[in-house]
Amino acid sequence: MSRIHPHESALSHYNYLDPTWFEKARNGWMVSRLAYLVLDPAHYENLIQNSAQNDYYKTTGKFLHFIPHGEVWIDNHVPLDWIDTVILADMRRPLVKDSLEWIFCEIEKNRRKPKKLSV
Repeated sequence: MSRIHPHESALSHYNYLDPTWFEKARNGWMVSRLAYLVLDPAHYENLIQNSAQNDYYKTTGKFLHFIPHGEVWIDNHVPLDWIDTVILADMRRPLVKDSLEWIFCEIEKNRRKPKKLSV
Protein backbone atom coordinates (compact mmCIF):
# COMPACT_ATOMS: atom_id res chain seq x y z
CA MET A 1 0.00 0.00 0.00
CA SER A 2 1.48 3.34 -1.05
CA ARG A 3 1.28 6.31 1.27
CA ILE A 4 -0.30 9.52 -0.06
CA HIS A 5 1.65 12.70 0.60
CA PRO A 6 -0.45 15.13 2.73
CA HIS A 7 -0.28 17.84 0.06
CA GLU A 8 -1.63 15.42 -2.57
CA SER A 9 -4.42 14.55 -0.17
CA ALA A 10 -5.31 18.23 0.27
CA LEU A 11 -5.40 18.75 -3.50
CA SER A 12 -7.53 15.66 -4.07
CA HIS A 13 -10.06 16.61 -1.37
CA TYR A 14 -10.32 20.34 -2.04
CA ASN A 15 -10.70 21.49 -5.62
CA TYR A 16 -8.46 24.57 -5.64
CA LEU A 17 -7.90 24.52 -9.38
CA ASP A 18 -11.53 24.49 -10.49
CA PRO A 19 -13.96 25.17 -7.64
CA THR A 20 -17.52 24.48 -8.79
CA TRP A 21 -19.07 27.33 -6.79
CA PHE A 22 -17.80 29.80 -9.44
CA GLU A 23 -19.30 27.93 -12.40
CA LYS A 24 -21.87 29.28 -14.81
CA ALA A 25 -23.43 27.55 -17.79
CA ARG A 26 -22.32 28.98 -21.16
CA ASN A 27 -23.06 27.45 -24.57
CA GLY A 28 -23.22 23.83 -23.40
CA TRP A 29 -20.29 24.14 -21.01
CA MET A 30 -19.91 24.74 -17.30
CA VAL A 31 -17.33 27.56 -17.16
CA SER A 32 -15.35 29.02 -14.28
CA ARG A 33 -13.49 32.29 -14.84
CA LEU A 34 -10.74 32.28 -12.23
CA ALA A 35 -7.81 34.43 -11.17
CA TYR A 36 -4.93 32.80 -9.31
CA LEU A 37 -2.76 35.19 -7.32
CA VAL A 38 0.83 34.04 -6.77
CA LEU A 39 2.60 35.51 -3.77
CA ASP A 40 6.05 37.01 -4.33
CA PRO A 41 8.59 34.65 -2.69
CA ALA A 42 10.06 37.64 -0.83
CA HIS A 43 6.90 37.59 1.32
CA TYR A 44 6.76 33.86 2.12
CA GLU A 45 8.10 34.71 5.58
CA ASN A 46 4.77 36.45 6.29
CA LEU A 47 2.78 33.25 5.84
CA ILE A 48 1.17 31.84 8.95
CA GLN A 49 1.74 28.11 8.87
CA ASN A 50 -1.07 25.59 8.95
CA SER A 51 0.16 24.30 12.33
CA ALA A 52 -0.91 27.60 13.95
CA GLN A 53 -4.39 26.15 14.35
CA ASN A 54 -2.96 23.70 16.91
CA ASP A 55 -1.68 26.61 19.01
CA TYR A 56 -5.05 28.33 18.71
CA TYR A 57 -6.81 25.19 19.98
CA LYS A 58 -4.38 24.83 22.89
CA THR A 59 -4.95 28.41 24.07
CA THR A 60 -8.70 28.73 23.40
CA GLY A 61 -10.07 25.19 23.33
CA LYS A 62 -11.78 26.05 20.03
CA PHE A 63 -11.19 24.40 16.67
CA LEU A 64 -10.66 26.44 13.50
CA HIS A 65 -12.10 25.32 10.19
CA PHE A 66 -9.08 24.84 7.93
CA ILE A 67 -7.69 22.65 5.17
CA PRO A 68 -5.09 20.28 6.66
CA HIS A 69 -1.62 20.30 5.04
CA GLY A 70 -2.72 22.80 2.44
CA GLU A 71 -3.94 26.10 3.85
CA VAL A 72 -1.83 28.97 5.16
CA TRP A 73 -2.79 32.49 6.17
CA ILE A 74 -1.50 36.03 6.20
CA ASP A 75 -2.34 38.40 9.04
CA ASN A 76 -5.01 40.92 8.03
CA HIS A 77 -4.74 41.18 4.21
CA VAL A 78 -2.35 40.69 1.28
CA PRO A 79 -1.12 44.01 -0.12
CA LEU A 80 -1.32 44.06 -3.92
CA ASP A 81 2.38 44.74 -4.26
CA TRP A 82 3.04 41.35 -2.63
CA ILE A 83 1.46 39.61 -5.64
CA ASP A 84 4.15 38.45 -8.05
CA THR A 85 1.96 36.90 -10.76
CA VAL A 86 -1.71 36.77 -11.69
CA ILE A 87 -2.90 33.81 -13.75
CA LEU A 88 -6.29 34.25 -15.43
CA ALA A 89 -7.95 31.02 -16.50
CA ASP A 90 -11.22 29.82 -17.95
CA MET A 91 -11.90 26.27 -16.78
CA ARG A 92 -14.64 24.44 -18.61
CA ARG A 93 -16.29 21.05 -18.73
CA PRO A 94 -19.19 19.79 -20.82
CA LEU A 95 -22.67 20.37 -19.49
CA VAL A 96 -24.16 16.85 -19.44
CA LYS A 97 -27.76 16.63 -20.66
CA ASP A 98 -30.24 15.58 -17.98
CA SER A 99 -27.73 16.23 -15.19
CA LEU A 100 -28.90 18.31 -12.26
CA GLU A 101 -26.83 21.25 -13.57
CA TRP A 102 -28.44 20.94 -17.01
CA ILE A 103 -31.93 20.89 -15.47
CA PHE A 104 -31.19 24.04 -13.43
CA CYS A 105 -29.84 25.76 -16.54
CA GLU A 106 -32.98 24.84 -18.50
CA ILE A 107 -35.20 26.17 -15.71
CA GLU A 108 -33.22 29.42 -15.61
CA LYS A 109 -33.25 29.75 -19.40
CA ASN A 110 -37.03 29.23 -19.54
CA ARG A 111 -37.59 31.59 -16.62
CA ARG A 112 -35.80 34.39 -18.46
CA LYS A 113 -37.74 34.04 -21.72
CA PRO A 114 -39.90 37.11 -22.30
CA LYS A 115 -43.60 36.50 -22.29
CA LYS A 116 -45.50 37.40 -25.47
CA LEU A 117 -48.22 39.88 -24.80
CA SER A 118 -51.43 39.60 -26.72
CA VAL A 119 -53.07 42.85 -27.62
